[in-house]
Amino acid sequence: MGRPGIDNWYYFNISRSGVVISVTISTEKSRISAELYIHNDPFKTAIRELMVEKDIIEKEFGHQLEWQELPGRKASRIAIYRQDVDPSDPDQYAVLHAWMLDGIQRFRKVFSSRIKTLKLGIENTQPENV
Repeated sequence: MGRPGIDNWYYFNISRSGVVISVTISTEKSRISAELYIHNDPFKTAIRELMVEKDIIEKEFGHQLEWQELPGRKASRIAIYRQDVDPSDPDQYAVLHAWMLDGIQRFRKVFSSRIKTLKLGIENTQPENV
């Protein structure tokens, strides 16, 4: 899973459809990332529900996270980034892979049980109080 070119990503399923853990590698931006990617949430209900527990989540995660609603898109993400790296340098592979694996494990541990109760997709397209 990925696309050819200067950016690549890989994703891993977690607890339910519509949400994945993803790692990205960008040689152009000289960075790597790990993230929780929430698909089909045009009204941002899921990320806003998780943001209610932002301080608790970040404490459990052990790192400040970037909470991105991605306006104009049907998706949202919660991410961590490692900047100023050269993902194309084979000498850095072991360190960068270890960092991404740690991110995957942290996201899975912190979010697995929380995302099972999120409202996603069609659930979010109906007006409230109907």
